[in-house]
Amino acid sequence: MTIVSLLKSFSASILLLATAPTWSQAPITSDLYEKIIQDLQRSELTPKEIANLGPGVTGGGDSCEQKIAYSYTFFLQMIEREKIAASVFKIDKNTLLEILKNTRFAFSQHLEKGRPVEALNIPPLNTIVLNRSICHNSFEPLTYYAPLFMHEALRIVGLQDADANYEISKKYISVFHYEANEKLNNKRSFRIISGTAIGSVAMAWGLKDEPLNFEAFDALSEEEQWKFFANNSSRTENYLVDLKRLRIITTLRSGDGRDIPLTEFSDIRSGNHQRFELFYQPRQRIAFTHTSFKWHSEIESIYALDEKMQVIGQYHMSDNSLNLAIEKVLTAKQLKVWRSHATSFRFELIDTQKFSGWKIEAWAEQPKSLDPSYLFQSRMQIKFVEGNFKISFDPFKMQQQQY
Repeated sequence: MTIVSLLKSFSASILLLATAPTWSQAPITSDLYEKIIQDLQRSELTPKEIANLGPGVTGGGDSCEQKIAYSYTFFLQMIEREKIAASVFKIDKNTLLEILKNTRFAFSQHLEKGRPVEALNIPPLNTIVLNRSICHNSFEPLTYYAPLFMHEALRIVGLQDADANYEISKKYISVFHYEANEKLNNKRSFRIISGTAIGSVAMAWGLKDEPLNFEAFDALSEEEQWKFFANNSSRTENYLVDLKRLRIITTLRSGDGRDIPLTEFSDIRSGNHQRFELFYQPRQRIAFTHTSFKWHSEIESIYALDEKMQVIGQYHMSDNSLNLAIEKVLTAKQLKVWRSHATSFRFELIDTQKFSGWKIEAWAEQPKSLDPSYLFQSRMQIKFVEGNFKISFDPFKMQQQQY
């Protein structure tokens, strides 16, 4: 039964309360992580459904998909390892873990309980509803999200009044902070680059065959961080990573290649007049990287993934190959402008029932000139068919831009 169907049967919640629930066994491992992800991807509650949930709704927490699963699993591991005593919840440890492992999650666009809130919990249905708009924090949110999940858990097991103003959960903030730092300060093979997460993938960086304590480097001065980049540029790598399983899918760039990988500490990001971006189409499971300089940009590599997020096809594009592909669909008038100007691209994901691909904008301009520039617009699709990539474009529209 889905979350939505459970919520629609809210009027029968008295029966649910009167009947002892049968909890399925779900270990506090990747299985729980996957369950939460599936919950969140399956259900989106409408404002009307939220309004009909009744008096069992209370308030609290925050997060979305990978962040939720990551932090909630961490929170339950702390209970399992007795860093948080089950007696705080006035329930034995095994029963508490079974209840919390089987808590259901759902998203909604609008949450209010007399005021806008980040989450609503529904103890009779063992469900937490989260506001989808709260998706803009860093990927490693353990110290922020875990205490909120403790607050939600206390209310799920019936201690609403005791933790109405976070009286219990706020006492554990320092414990969460310590445990999170211990977890994050272990050396690891990659760090997610901020702002690159798209669905279940992201771009990351690391050193080839050498785990790093990234947080220790964050504490260094800017001068020391830049010195690290300079001394290790040939060993740095960029990765396409699977956020669900927290693993590297493939290497996007190596420091011993032509282009320098993108790296990041604190607020410092490497690169000089260059952007290196990741784009991903979840339905088709097609990813590509895009590199742009001051007056020129190009798709660098394309990847096709299977259902297990393994690479089943990849193609490294040569210089100017995207331009050449576009030239084949331009009119004679457009082609004359196109070939006499430098072009740079912007891409925006489009994913509807009728079209799955990207909006593409190409800016054609004369570098360091006051001559008019031109905006080319179209839609682009990339498909992987029988072992080959196929790129197609809608007819381009061209518009002159005045300074």
